[in-house]
Amino acid sequence: GHLSIPELHSLKHKWGLSMQAWLHRLHDLEVISDSTYRRAMMRFRQEGWRTKEPGKQVEEVRTDRLVRLVEQALAEDLVSPSRASELLGQPLHAARAAWPQGLEVGVI
Repeated sequence: GHLSIPELHSLKHKWGLSMQAWLHRLHDLEVISDSTYRRAMMRFRQEGWRTKEPGKQVEEVRTDRLVRLVEQALAEDLVSPSRASELLGQPLHAARAAWPQGLEVGVI
């Protein structure tokens, strides 16, 4: 498949997930090919976008919903703990500490 930077930017702002995380997930789901994924990641490295993605930046506010989705993906072995931390932009224990007190995290 083919994805444009504006499409990734739109997804980033709609859902609050980085362009690189979208690329990784689309590759995992086989929506984009290995070669498309490699080319995209190479461009991100070449352009210096690994640390600051192009376009307007998303506020660094993490929603409870994003944390819940990442926790669910972790519980279902869809992502590793290190990938979950990367998606959240912080260690998992820090994300979990922000949850309302008494709220159980994990599989029900």
